[in-house]
Amino acid sequence: MLKKLFFLTVVGMMLVPIPGPAEDAAAKGPQAFLPEPTHEFQPVVEGDRVVHEFILHNSGDDTLQIIKIASG
Repeated sequence: MLKKLFFLTVVGMMLVPIPGPAEDAAAKGPQAFLPEPTHEFQPVVEGDRVVHEFILHNSGDDTLQIIKIASG
């Protein structure tokens, strides 16, 4: 009987979710999210202008400030 009670206690503890630091960190502060983080342009003629707009979402709980953007 004691073994069965110990087993049920251990299994019950394994089923209880424990919030970790990753969950807490993701919910606080600004969090930039790019649904489309890259874009591959088709071949273009030299001198042509190509443009692509990236949509940026703030999935955090604070104001997101964009300080610097650079192309790769």
